[in-house]
Amino acid sequence: MNASPRFARATGRRGTQIALAVGVTTLLVSSVMTGASAAEGVLPVRPGDTVSGTLLNCYDRQIAEIQLLRGETFRIRLHTTHATNDDVNLRVFDPDGIPASVAANVRQVGGEVVAGPFRASQSGTWRFEIGTLTAHGAQYEARTQIKRTAKRTATVVAGRAGVVIPAAAGSTFTLRGSNTTTVSFRRPEESVAQVFAPDSAEMVALTGAGLSAPVSGNYELGCPAGKGRVKITVTPPRAAAPDAVTFPALPEDAHAVAAWQGSGGWLLDHTRSAPDADGVLPVPEPAAPPTSPWSGSIVEDCPAPGEATDTTLDDAHAFDGPAAGVGMPTAGIPRLDDVVRYARIETSSGVASYVLTRHSDTLGDVTTRVWFTVDGQPSRAPIAIDGRVAVRWTDTGGTQQVQGTWVLAFDAIRGVQVLNGSESRFPDPGRAVTSSAAGFALPVLPGAWPQGTLTTSVTDPRRGDDFTRTEAFTGAASVTVAVRSGATTDSVSHDFPAK
Repeated sequence: MNASPRFARATGRRGTQIALAVGVTTLLVSSVMTGASAAEGVLPVRPGDTVSGTLLNCYDRQIAEIQLLRGETFRIRLHTTHATNDDVNLRVFDPDGIPASVAANVRQVGGEVVAGPFRASQSGTWRFEIGTLTAHGAQYEARTQIKRTAKRTATVVAGRAGVVIPAAAGSTFTLRGSNTTTVSFRRPEESVAQVFAPDSAEMVALTGAGLSAPVSGNYELGCPAGKGRVKITVTPPRAAAPDAVTFPALPEDAHAVAAWQGSGGWLLDHTRSAPDADGVLPVPEPAAPPTSPWSGSIVEDCPAPGEATDTTLDDAHAFDGPAAGVGMPTAGIPRLDDVVRYARIETSSGVASYVLTRHSDTLGDVTTRVWFTVDGQPSRAPIAIDGRVAVRWTDTGGTQQVQGTWVLAFDAIRGVQVLNGSESRFPDPGRAVTSSAAGFALPVLPGAWPQGTLTTSVTDPRRGDDFTRTEAFTGAASVTVAVRSGATTDSVSHDFPAK
């Protein structure tokens, strides 16, 4: 990861390995008392999208994070209302946090402030800061445009030096050549390469429909064993229809920086610096986060298929959590290795879905369909869980007639996973169970507490069961468990137990 004193990451690091995860929109917010409340936010944006927002107070800053590949050509056009171009400024920072406004040719053109078109000098996350020192209630619209690099090919000979080939996040890798050659992939900023044997699921995928690049940057490919040669082709991501993104409202907070994602809420608090003598707000460096025993992987916390129980969830005085199946997908979370190895690929309108059957003694055969997005764009299954990867899947059928739709998001840069979705099932005749997760955000690394809501409802007139259990996680060291049965609700606050 590129690190610098100017732009420190909020939390986490690249390369965190989990079985499966999913671009989550993440926001970094800070505020400081400067006579008025000033706020700062960082929002990942897909190249080509349009971002609109409002700078409520002077010293407000809203920053668009955009992944660019070296050699790609990019432009952003900023139009403001309720303020002049002199009141609102646009600054550009490269992935190392170094000011790049001059290289990006930031200037006023007519009624707009424009950066570019400029060619990215390095791969990584570029930041485009929209701020004001004087305006209140300034509204803006920032239109982005990108010209991708062309398709690339390279040839690697077994036993010889590998090659380095650039790839944008969401690009597709495909291989052609010898079927007896072992291939190694080293992702950007990773020290250890992944090695794929000739008969591995990854090699089958690479020599077929391909696998996608999870982050933008240089990939190092080699053939450490075997005979012959392979040809690698990198196809840039398809141009997606532009989206209109509204920058989320920043909170009125006088002291904190917080990591935020669309439906999961605020995750971390950090201190920040006041403006300097010229009124310029430095980019904050996160303070040491509090220690939390509740960090890890939603994938690992979710019970194995069919192992969740719904018979002991009607007591609010006990904390159960995701490990007991509260709000979790009953068929479990599909793992990347299984999707790559066992699924068949179906394509509709250029978007690939992966279909596989998952079996357990309790659920029988459940049909699972999986879709991937990388950096907000539909893609093939990624080579690894890195960067901003998202997976959406549906579960249908089986002996319990499961019907569910889920989305798991993972942001390796900030180290957070977020689960949303719901399902229904019928474990016995007359017994109905529904589960749902709303913005359940779990930090991957120690530092923050979970946030969001997990819910399970059980209806079974024969046994007299009719209750809804809700576990509300507030980002603090406690969780509120509420059980509603009929017109009665029992609510109990629990300190977090160690995992």
